[in-house]
Amino acid sequence: MPPTYKSADYYKDQVVSDKRIGDEFLNCLFEWPFPAGLLVIKNDSILTDIEYSFDGEFVAGRLKSGTDAKVGGESFTYEDTIRMKLYVRRSHDSGGNVEVPGEAIVPYRIYANKEPNNKTG
Repeated sequence: MPPTYKSADYYKDQVVSDKRIGDEFLNCLFEWPFPAGLLVIKNDSILTDIEYSFDGEFVAGRLKSGTDAKVGGESFTYEDTIRMKLYVRRSHDSGGNVEVPGEAIVPYRIYANKEPNNKTG
């Protein structure tokens, strides 16, 4: 049986890539040619926490792994952002070492929507 993240309906309208998440931010850069009105980052691993950065140097956030392969782990949504790139890596401990180096492919989702969010009221 293929992994959940390879199933046909898994990503739905997500913008995805086969890019692997590396151990350092500079090894995994996502770029898109427009300011994202909405940016969603989702960690679908059940083993590895991931960290993301907007500048490739400082950690902007950490998304914890999940316990169920069908559900995955944490996600975070940025609304009304102007981000045009995102760096991702496996999480590091306080000593600067990769916490879970053994997972060969870390499943994730990234969705960048160029349409501005329309808010009423």
